[in-house]
Amino acid sequence: MTETIQPMPMARLQDTQQESQPESGSYEHPQKEFTDQSFIDDFLHVSSEEMRASFREIWSDTISDHRLTLFGFRRYRTTHLVNLRYLELELEKISNVIFQAGMQLDQPPSDLDRLGLRYIRKQPGTSAKLEIINGNTILRLRELIKEYDEALLAFNALMSLETFALADNISKASQIQGVHPYEKFKTRLVRIDLPPRHGSRDPIQHYLRKGFRRLWYYLNKTNLAGDGRGPLNRRTVPNPSLERIWGNTARVAEIFTRFLIALVAGAALVIGGGVVGLSIARQLSRRPQVNVLLIERHNGAGQETSSRNSEVIHAGLYYGADSLKTRLCLRGKELIYRACAEYGIRHRNTKKWIVAQNQEQFQAIEKIHRFAQSIGVPTRFIGSQEASEREPDVRAEAGVLESESTGIVDSHGLMSWLEGEIQAGGGDVVFKTSVQGIEHLSDGSYRINVNTEGEEQTEPITTDVLINAAGLHAISISNLVLPAERRLIPYYAKGTYFSYAAPRPKPSTLIYPAPIPGHGGLGTHLTLDLSEPPRVRFGPDVEWVDNPDDYKPNATRMKAAIDDIQTYLPSVERDKIELDYCGIRPKLGGSSSVTSGKGFQDFYITQEDGFPGFVNLLGIESPGLTSALAIGEYVEKLLYGHSQDTGLGI
Repeated sequence: MTETIQPMPMARLQDTQQESQPESGSYEHPQKEFTDQSFIDDFLHVSSEEMRASFREIWSDTISDHRLTLFGFRRYRTTHLVNLRYLELELEKISNVIFQAGMQLDQPPSDLDRLGLRYIRKQPGTSAKLEIINGNTILRLRELIKEYDEALLAFNALMSLETFALADNISKASQIQGVHPYEKFKTRLVRIDLPPRHGSRDPIQHYLRKGFRRLWYYLNKTNLAGDGRGPLNRRTVPNPSLERIWGNTARVAEIFTRFLIALVAGAALVIGGGVVGLSIARQLSRRPQVNVLLIERHNGAGQETSSRNSEVIHAGLYYGADSLKTRLCLRGKELIYRACAEYGIRHRNTKKWIVAQNQEQFQAIEKIHRFAQSIGVPTRFIGSQEASEREPDVRAEAGVLESESTGIVDSHGLMSWLEGEIQAGGGDVVFKTSVQGIEHLSDGSYRINVNTEGEEQTEPITTDVLINAAGLHAISISNLVLPAERRLIPYYAKGTYFSYAAPRPKPSTLIYPAPIPGHGGLGTHLTLDLSEPPRVRFGPDVEWVDNPDDYKPNATRMKAAIDDIQTYLPSVERDKIELDYCGIRPKLGGSSSVTSGKGFQDFYITQEDGFPGFVNLLGIESPGLTSALAIGEYVEKLLYGHSQDTGLGI
């Protein structure tokens, strides 16, 4: 008779014991014949009490693993580990059953006895255990081994990655009290996996590790079994702790490499934890001979301009062919889209409409179109019929120019990824640390006196490379270094954003008015966020202020802003528009324009004359978010003559 084996979950095996005895020759539920029923019950079914008891032991063992406390995502790793150890318990039980079944065959072990069978004793009352070797047991064994292998691979991969962040859900995170909004963001249930640390790619560490392996082998060769090529005989090792320390050759190589680099290479200090500072620190941390430290005065990354903006990935349409803004925006756009796609950073290619209401404005967008074509940025004019079909609520009396490569990005997610990349490259990020003074020393290095929140005294940091990416406070930092005749006065353009609560109109494209020459912004435009469905917001307007920390929305700005909005979105409900938040842009002049032409101010990024190693980044406003990764490359070239691979394949 052909034997049929039906797979059966473990939880069902015990239930089948109550069913009728199968006919002879079938593999259906033979466990009913067992004489040692308690042993089989223990294997086939674990009671809730036993489960809870084993959980106490597993939980105690799990939380004692100090490695888990080093990562923000410890809960996810912990549940992985708990699952792995429950699988180990189940494997241990089935392994014991199989070994006891094998012992019933009374076969002598081999000479080598690699399984140690001569030390295993038969358990009393196990004469029938051989009968448990049946189709269901073998299928369950295969399933269990497969589950365990997958869980083990997943856990090992998880532990080898620099993984940070993320928690229950947005609504729960928003209810946490006494936690900074940035920390709330970092506790959402999202996972960003970063590659292993630089050590695996560093040739110095590679050869050091090979040398340490040979040294470790030489020192312990007398303790090795057999011909010296077998496994370590732990019973003859005089000091097991030494074995663990020197056996971890990868870690030892990393420590020695860092020590050697500290002797022969300089350090780089980045001031400012916005998206630009993070991008620079990430790029420099990819150089194995540079030790990177980033300091930020706030308690998290990007608390100022980097997180108080429209989160737009700009196409590079406004800034003039020879400007740094255009060059870095085009390169940065390419890098940011690649980073978002490769690392799962939330973004959307929304496209953008620039709308004209009269002939003068149409001439302005025609000029933008010609410039875009000259630098290879895709733009096209949209006919009135297509415009009315796609966005029926948008008014464009004279014409519409569409920018096809414009989009939006989750700036917080981008900065979290950058922060993790810095740490993965061996760099350090220190928050709540402000600069109190800077001194240029006679040997060419810089001594920076810093104060950490909660500390009374300042601490000196000495570095060969000093990068000023302090955003709104960059001019203040620059003035601490440069002589009086080269010092600047900072200017600040405050922009208020407005929320919109009505269900309509809800365009799906970014809408910008035609630019006004000499204006400090791009007009009160319509942008979207990455929520589902996208939330409409308007802004920013331009208000010149003296205080870079003045983030209070100005209610007097609403009427003029709504009037501007209704020129391109006439059906908007005025009473549904409310004040939302403010951002402040660093400016190099009191009437500087963001578009090319009169009053245009380009990015100021230079290694200052007479101050080798000091890179100043001033007036980094829009398109700073889009350009950030390219700025990292540019600063590296200023310092070292060339840039490392970005790690993004382009």
